[in-house]
Amino acid sequence: MTPSARRGAVAAIVVAAVIGGVALVRQQGFDTAPAPVAAPLTVPLATPPGVLLKATKGFISPAGVAVPGPVAYADTAGRLAHIAGAACAGDCRAAWEPLAAPPMAQPFGDWSIVTEEGAAATRPWVYKGHALYVARDASMDTPTRTAAGADVGIKTCVPTRAAEITDWCVALFKPEADVALPDGIEAKASADANGVALTDSDGLTLYAFNGDVARDGQSCLKSPCERAWSPLAAPAMARPRGAFTMVARPDGTRQWAYQGRALYTYQGDTAAGEVKGANVDPRFSAALIEAYTTPPGLRIEHAPAFGTIWTDANRMTFYGHHRGGDRRRSQGRLPFAPDLSCDDACKKDWTPFLAAADAEPSGYWTLHNLAEGARQWLYRGIPLYRFSGDTQPGDLKGKYRYDPFIRNADGQVTQIAVGNGGLPTRDVVPNFWRPAYPFELADAELGK
Repeated sequence: MTPSARRGAVAAIVVAAVIGGVALVRQQGFDTAPAPVAAPLTVPLATPPGVLLKATKGFISPAGVAVPGPVAYADTAGRLAHIAGAACAGDCRAAWEPLAAPPMAQPFGDWSIVTEEGAAATRPWVYKGHALYVARDASMDTPTRTAAGADVGIKTCVPTRAAEITDWCVALFKPEADVALPDGIEAKASADANGVALTDSDGLTLYAFNGDVARDGQSCLKSPCERAWSPLAAPAMARPRGAFTMVARPDGTRQWAYQGRALYTYQGDTAAGEVKGANVDPRFSAALIEAYTTPPGLRIEHAPAFGTIWTDANRMTFYGHHRGGDRRRSQGRLPFAPDLSCDDACKKDWTPFLAAADAEPSGYWTLHNLAEGARQWLYRGIPLYRFSGDTQPGDLKGKYRYDPFIRNADGQVTQIAVGNGGLPTRDVVPNFWRPAYPFELADAELGK
């Protein structure tokens, strides 16, 4: 997703379990004092400790663009989570091992733990009644190629509470599969909402209202009508479905509600996937089915002329460290990758985002062991840092700083300068810093 497409997109969530939550903030005043805020939605976390989200093997399009496969569950080593068609014991364990829960992990929501017995006992994670396993042979996670050169993809499945799975398959991340959605309401993964969000049929984000619809200030009893929030109208013949019900409005119409909270779209969202209504009014929050697990104290803020970014609890910007190419997407763009190195000179200006001693990887967040014994948080493999030049909340003084490197005749990389450099050429391999922001896996594959 390009910065212009992401500009202004922010989301607000409240998680039910405090394994790691994220506050999503937008600074904006109010014309009138908001009404008291009612109880928020109950939003479960998408993954427990020790379970990651990872794209399966995709393909290269005719235009040469890498297209990732669907997102699946994985262990902390990146091995995809499989579901067995039958109990895996005895000889089966020689090829497969349980996706084990960390010692202090506890079951919640759709995630349970089986306590095995014996000397080699583990505590396998079970999702919606399906035990998860990872292959000891990494080739089990890779599509095979026939003699004719065609790729044969790995078998995947969507775990649901009622699913009867009879053969080995990779467990895909599709939490909406067990949610009964009314016609006209969809659920889509949203990085800017930090979870799986409800949308209308046009893909516009839906927001849950924590208050009385009679006092939402959005009723249109005369024309013309100007309102920030538009109620999601329920058809006359609509009936309740699962967690979705209808509420009566003062003008006699009905609108959809989720978990008893009326649903609205926001006038500032003009394209599918935008979440610009986050914290415009604290009574409205993005309606999520599940929230991505994140380290404690993180926020998503809106940075002018950039878009959504990760910050700490004090609104100080986090930066990602990259190496290898142009930060911009263009026809001649060079690919780049996360740079996990930071020498003594680097550490004078850049402070790593450290994890607590008992932190566990989960979702899109993993850990990197530093030489001094501490561990650093990685977001989708990208190491995060704070910049010493940022002294005030909202500062972006470390944005797009380049530390250019050049290869000599022997192919060795030699540092030639530090600071703000020009855009690289194909003879220069730079490392650079840019604000860290939430993104979808497809964006990562394209180097956006």
